[in-house]
Amino acid sequence: MKAVILAAGQGIRMKPLTDTMPKPLIHVCGKPFLYYIIKNIQKAGIKEIGIVAGYKEELIREFIIKNKIKAEVIVQHERKGTGHALSVAEDFCGKDDILVVNGDDLYNPADIEEMSKQEGNVIAGLKHEHPEKYGVLLEEKGILKKIIEKPTEFVGNLVNIGLYKFTNEIFNALKKIKLSPRNELEITDAVTILAQTGKVKVHQMKGFWIPMGYPWEVLNVNKAILDSLDEKVEGIVEPNVTIKGKLILGKNSVIKSGSYIEGPVYIGENCEIGPNAYLRAYTSLSDNTKVGASCEVKNSVVMSGSKIPHHNYVGDSVIGFNCNLGAGTKIANLRYDHKNIKCAGVDTGLVKLGVIMADNVQTGVNSSLMPGVKLSSGTLIFPNAVVFKDTEINGIVK
Repeated sequence: MKAVILAAGQGIRMKPLTDTMPKPLIHVCGKPFLYYIIKNIQKAGIKEIGIVAGYKEELIREFIIKNKIKAEVIVQHERKGTGHALSVAEDFCGKDDILVVNGDDLYNPADIEEMSKQEGNVIAGLKHEHPEKYGVLLEEKGILKKIIEKPTEFVGNLVNIGLYKFTNEIFNALKKIKLSPRNELEITDAVTILAQTGKVKVHQMKGFWIPMGYPWEVLNVNKAILDSLDEKVEGIVEPNVTIKGKLILGKNSVIKSGSYIEGPVYIGENCEIGPNAYLRAYTSLSDNTKVGASCEVKNSVVMSGSKIPHHNYVGDSVIGFNCNLGAGTKIANLRYDHKNIKCAGVDTGLVKLGVIMADNVQTGVNSSLMPGVKLSSGTLIFPNAVVFKDTEINGIVK
């Protein structure tokens, strides 16, 4: 049994976080999302892993080498859809059965293991309260009959979540598919070909499925991973620090006097917290970050090298690598009317959401950032500016 991770896409919906990196390398709890995908595959007992990469594939190679992960990077030079992505892994797969996972979805290891032990071809399904957003699986006695993509009327609530187990029959089916209305070669069309001969079983997921298709969904992933981690304190906690709930504190990190930690909270290595900082539940700070005097951070992911140093509020936000917030920068995370927050015109379904900030953003003193704003990489915000609109790469807000 081998596993193939489909991680070649540009991640358009995840912009601006993907301005500078592929989506699977976005950090959560100090590590790239791809790390957790690989870890769960390995927990399921699968050791041979191929990663289909395309957009900025050199960064995925660097991650594999740096972390000494046993995996083969397979390059999809032209991104023509999920079906095409899997087809370029045919030589890697050979005659073995394969597990196929998306590079922007996290699956329960127990479900992965159960699927891998089944004979033949298997598609995973999960009952969902919004089946109209997905492909709905129609099955009979555990055998897939049909996939209906984004039905306008209710036909069922068992949806396709992008997790498959195939025999090498899949590659013959992939050779028969044609371009979809999206002008892509789709895995689901190949699955449909196999289903027409009764060769696809349906596995109903018993555990979790956590997608990361939009940038605000990073916060969902962060919550799930933080909940799964064990408490560990390897850094320094000075006197007069209050800690309530679970804390993960990395090596060479220090929490200074007067700070208040309301876990679960993740703090990586070489971080500086306080004095008098307030970290609220589901805050995740990667390595080499700083949260300084009189700052409050709540339910946010802050990636490596970013600084929140003086009198800042950051709530329900995703902050990229090497950002710096000027003194007094505040992030608003709630509309006056308490309606759902839209991000780039998309209803997030969230009443509370701060900003999505890509890498190398700098804000001036006393700047204010409005709910749902996307700040592209390299954005510079002047002192006292109020940011209501998304920015372009290297944009300036005065």
